[in-house]
Amino acid sequence: MSEANTQADPIARTLDIAQRGYRFARYLLRKFFDDQCTETASALTYQTMFAVVPLLTVAYLLINAVPALAGVDKQIEDFIFTNIVPENVGVIREYLTDFSTQARGLGAVSLGFLAFTAFWMLLTIEKTFNRIWHVIEPRKGYQRLLMYWAVLTLAPFVGIAAIVITGYVLSLPYVSDVAGSSYFLWVVPLTLNTSVFTLVYVTVPNCYVPLRHAVKGGFLVAVALELTKYSFGFFVSRTSFEDIYGAFATFPLFLIWIYLSWTIILMGAELVKSVSIYRGDQRGASEEHLYQVLVLLDRFYRAHRTGEVVKESDIARGSLRIDLEHWNAYKTLLLERHLIHGVDGGYVLARDLSEVTLWELHQALPWPLPQDVSWGDAEWEVALSELLRSIAEGSRERLEFDIESMFRGDALGSPSVVASRKIEARD
Repeated sequence: MSEANTQADPIARTLDIAQRGYRFARYLLRKFFDDQCTETASALTYQTMFAVVPLLTVAYLLINAVPALAGVDKQIEDFIFTNIVPENVGVIREYLTDFSTQARGLGAVSLGFLAFTAFWMLLTIEKTFNRIWHVIEPRKGYQRLLMYWAVLTLAPFVGIAAIVITGYVLSLPYVSDVAGSSYFLWVVPLTLNTSVFTLVYVTVPNCYVPLRHAVKGGFLVAVALELTKYSFGFFVSRTSFEDIYGAFATFPLFLIWIYLSWTIILMGAELVKSVSIYRGDQRGASEEHLYQVLVLLDRFYRAHRTGEVVKESDIARGSLRIDLEHWNAYKTLLLERHLIHGVDGGYVLARDLSEVTLWELHQALPWPLPQDVSWGDAEWEVALSELLRSIAEGSRERLEFDIESMFRGDALGSPSVVASRKIEARD
């Protein structure tokens, strides 16, 4: 059906939207499993069990260091275990609070070990996000350390500020009248969670992430966590976990909740990435890597001639023949080979391409020369297609001998054959 008919027919338009949504959902699920997000969620579940105590300890130490924040720690606990953790596992609060209180009295070595567990979890999160966004080059030493330290120290202050501001707003005369409504109590944590996840999706991957996509992903993850929290609590309240496990029922339930939370968060990361790069017709996905790198260099070359800067958003919008899923890998390779370099707001050509041979570029890339070549209509594309096709034909002719003769030394390995080929080459 033509596009005009699709727009005129509401049923056809609805079916088209449903088909597009179905294809995108399949794509999203495939990427979720390809990037091993389920395994990572399992690993992060156990790392969270070790890291949650040092994170709470750091938060309490920061609160105690500021006299004006006396008593805020109780508000933080109330907020977390009321709005984030399901009601059925809220009893875990007593254990975590007790553990963090004891941790404050530990020595330097023990505190260092607790800090290591927190950094370990953050490292896993960063590696996972970089894998999802296909980032080859992670942050370097001090950059990574500063980011981790900022998360460990600034995140508690951001949470404290949000809770204090929320408490102040709730105390205002006009707000206090509606503050007790279930709608208002649901909106506040949803807004805070959306802000937190948006910040995570923008800052953790070592690449450019459009803010509008991160906001959409952060909002959907916050909604999904809220719905999952209530569904999880409803399910657990109607099962017999406590009858089977008794007092130990809290810990497996808490583990299940953490696993579900990480699964949703990682799915949100895949969603943010997929919204940025997904194309329904998958243009560029089947092109050879060498060709896509050359298309990128052509884009940088034309921008260099006009004095323009190529932004990442320009690549996403204008390069329909590029598989955006591999853009970060291509960018890293071009940066490492000093073919481009970053400037404020984008990238520019860094070398005179008249001094770079195609063979040098091919050797710098981890992919083989393409065999079945059918590229675009540009003059350089047609010429290169013919050249690569002739190279493939020449390779086929040189390898047209049976394997047994090669093993006997008759095909290419005997000294006489090698010597004769050297003579032919000299002639």
